Amino acid sequence: MEPSSLAEFIRNHTAAIVDEWVAFARELASAQSFTDEVLRDHILGILAAIEADLLQPQTGEQQALKARGRAPRARQASEAEQHGSARLLEGVTVHDAMAEFRALRASILRLWTESAATRSGAAFSDLVRFNEAIDQALSESLVGFSEDKERSTRLFETLLSSSPDLSFILDREARLIYANAAVASLYGMAPSALRGKRFGECAGADQAALNDDVRQAVLDKGTRRGELTIARAAQRVTYEYLLVPVLDTHGEVEAVAGTARDVTERIASEAESKRRAHFDQLTRLPNRSLFFDRLEQEIKRSARIGLPFALLFIDLDGFKDVNDLHGHDAGDALLCEAAARIGACIRDSDTVARLGGDEFTVLITEVRHMQHVDILAGHILDELRRPFAIAGKEVAISGSIGIAVFPQDAANAAELIRRADQAMYQVKNGGRGHFAFFTAAMRESAQARMAMLGELRTALARHQLRVYFQPIVALADNAIVGAEAQLRWQHPSGRLIAAADFVDLAEEAGLAGEIDEWVLNEALAAARGWPQRGAAPIFVSVNKSASGLAGKPADGHWQAVIERLAAAAVPVTLELREAVLLSDAPGARRKLEQLARAGVRVCVDDFGAGCASVTGLTRIALDSLKLDPALVRGADGAKAAMVRAIIAMAHALGLRVIAAGVETHEQKAVLAAAGCDYAQGRLFSGALDGARFAGMLHAAH
Repeated sequence: MEPSSLAEFIRNHTAAIVDEWVAFARELASAQSFTDEVLRDHILGILAAIEADLLQPQTGEQQALKARGRAPRARQASEAEQHGSARLLEGVTVHDAMAEFRALRASILRLWTESAATRSGAAFSDLVRFNEAIDQALSESLVGFSEDKERSTRLFETLLSSSPDLSFILDREARLIYANAAVASLYGMAPSALRGKRFGECAGADQAALNDDVRQAVLDKGTRRGELTIARAAQRVTYEYLLVPVLDTHGEVEAVAGTARDVTERIASEAESKRRAHFDQLTRLPNRSLFFDRLEQEIKRSARIGLPFALLFIDLDGFKDVNDLHGHDAGDALLCEAAARIGACIRDSDTVARLGGDEFTVLITEVRHMQHVDILAGHILDELRRPFAIAGKEVAISGSIGIAVFPQDAANAAELIRRADQAMYQVKNGGRGHFAFFTAAMRESAQARMAMLGELRTALARHQLRVYFQPIVALADNAIVGAEAQLRWQHPSGRLIAAADFVDLAEEAGLAGEIDEWVLNEALAAARGWPQRGAAPIFVSVNKSASGLAGKPADGHWQAVIERLAAAAVPVTLELREAVLLSDAPGARRKLEQLARAGVRVCVDDFGAGCASVTGLTRIALDSLKLDPALVRGADGAKAAMVRAIIAMAHALGLRVIAAGVETHEQKAVLAAAGCDYAQGRLFSGALDGARFAGMLHAAH
């Protein structure tokens, strides 16, 4: 068959047809983003398909089907179908895609009619075939466009349905036009039943903010973010949403698309992080950071309203013993109960905080009468004195409270805290268990104390510490049977300071362990030169803090201490405070057992000053107990019966008794009559340096 003249015309005039069509396409809104090269490649593919169609022979039936756009579809997508799919992906509207075909038809027909080809005898037949080809291409393009549109819709719906996030489209009045499966599941309704409803109509939801954001998105055509809280299954769930306006072809907002994500856990996590940053993990009280923030705020508020406020600095007396002797779990339980008791004493407008360790603070706001602060401090002390039930046992502590008032005692937060701290330490030094307001004299005392602390830190390195020995005598014959090693500090000022005046400071500075070990080494070295008598060698007694029994018995340092004591040239007695008898810490008990196996004697120091019981004396391997000097001072008076009872009880348990602080012959006589074994005190001798004590021993022998 001879080629169609129209097909030849298209082949020969392709450039002109393409130029005219590209000029038209440039006027379409959806083609503005395409380059001329892209548009030319696209139309060249369509022209090639039409030319090929014109060259193919066809029957009358095929011609009729093509005229109606119903020609059978080929196995592979035609150029026109590909055109429709491509235009969909490129964002071209159906209207503009059809306009492209209409423009192509018009361009070819106009150019053809202007040529000599219109005078050909085959012109009419060519024209019919051309229109049939264009109609078929239009139909195939629409099929491709429609099928891809439906496929995209299915994929999009599947994507949204599988997402746990809420996806929805709202009209301009915040009513649902579309809702995905997550929204339908949230409300237990079919998606179709949600159309036309607002979030708040489907379930309990605070939609006011959402309505405002939809209205604002419509007005300014911009995105909006916010939170929506919905009641679900007896709990409130918070969603964080993003709203995006949908613009029509005229640039006006026709709807608002939105997505929302459940952020309930994230908000809870953020709240927990904030709580951890500002609250003590153990007691749930405000921590140091939040306390300082509230203190600064209260200073500003006090200056504004003209009313003072009080700061109470509270320290738990005896907490360290509980922690050392009963274990950290017991210590933590004690802190929690103490925090609860302190918190129950204050008003809602006041603040109680834990700064760390066993230190608490209380802010008493709007103080109109100082008597109120007195009463409150006394109430807190009363609550702390009440026994605590910890792990099935009764534990007794007390509290020391220092009080500073703003603005009379300080002008800023740091200074106010220092003043309250100074007042608290004054209470500690004055016997503990009470409260005191800051005074100017306390400032001087605190300054002296800080200076002493600085000097103490270097005392050991500068060889300022000394070990003195106080003789321990047998009451039966006044013979020296041992000596207690007592620490002294040869201060640069020339004063010889007793351990009682700086041992608490050493504990606070973390120097106690190092000083304890130094004293032990010095005492053992001095004892090597002591003359011994017969079968009863002179022993040396060294004080050991209860904290020294904390930790694991198998640690290398403790094992080295055990070996050193076992290899000592003289018998060694470790003096432990009475509180050790109350210890439930397994580590402490095992260490005491190790001491006994190594032949080290253990003596309970200052017995009768605390709350140790007879049961406590039977729980650990003891060699002796030492009567508290306060009992000894009353041995010939009001406390005589108690002294006799303790001595009798100790002997019944197989323990020897040492009386400390014996100062008079009357006390000695009463103690000897009661069967007391040993004694020490100024009646016999004060503490002597190593050389003088060794001389005393040589003279006695």
